[in-house]
Amino acid sequence: HVPLHSALDYSSDVHTSSLRSVCFSPEGLYLATVADDRLLRIWALELRSPVAFAPMTNGLCCMYFPHGGFIATG
Repeated sequence: HVPLHSALDYSSDVHTSSLRSVCFSPEGLYLATVADDRLLRIWALELRSPVAFAPMTNGLCCMYFPHGGFIATG
């Protein structure tokens, strides 16, 4: 488990390399993306900008827990 950090603490709000995975939250309000830049980003679709990010290693995919609240990466 890695706590999410505010996207404002990171210098860029876009992925700097190839996307590996994209998934929508169960309620359809958020989008999670994983890329080769080793960051998971959570995007607020209404804002069209990332609201949180988490560092990770060797991430190839992401998936929201069906009932919300958790994201698995691997």
